[in-house]
Amino acid sequence: MKGPEDDAGLAGKVALISGGGAVGIGNGRAAAILLARAQRAKASLLKTEGTGWDVGHSVKFLLSNFSRYINGQLLVVDGGVTLQAPERESQEH
Repeated sequence: MKGPEDDAGLAGKVALISGGGAVGIGNGRAAAILLARAQRAKASLLKTEGTGWDVGHSVKFLLSNFSRYINGQLLVVDGGVTLQAPERESQEH
């Protein structure tokens, strides 16, 4: 089966492939945005990119009566990225 990467007319363009096939093909800023989104999703343990709704639901929980006994905690809403991220080398200035 021929894929987008086999098409000579796509030279210099970005093709993002998911389990279901091509997600998007383009160049320039739009392709960079699609590529960044795919990389963020790949970095997550949940394999999906979070949205503002994810943060909003966390805030709603913290404002609700369900969180009345929670204090002094840090709630990380990142889909598990910080659980598996490799250590970064520090740069001395």
